[in-house]
Amino acid sequence: MAIVFQVELRGSTKFMEEFSAAGFAEYLEIIHQTIEDGQKTGVFRRDLNATVCSKILFGALDEMVTNWILSKKPYPLAPMADEVLKVFFGGVLK
Repeated sequence: MAIVFQVELRGSTKFMEEFSAAGFAEYLEIIHQTIEDGQKTGVFRRDLNATVCSKILFGALDEMVTNWILSKKPYPLAPMADEVLKVFFGGVLK
């Protein structure tokens, strides 16, 4: 099922238009709202654009899932999510 959703259906323009208009936008809004709430409470930096941040986080996780699905060598996905979150929350600067 993951392969169908992550790879095959993305080739369908009709599916992507309908999904983007409904489910995808709703999913991104949940991430966006979480970031905005964190900004209001001082957990997240207020100088960052919550829309851009939500798209960056989603895009990174999405890419990890796509690589996981297409990999010929099985490996656990959860540690990859941890790495994405480590970079997202901590950045890459020393």
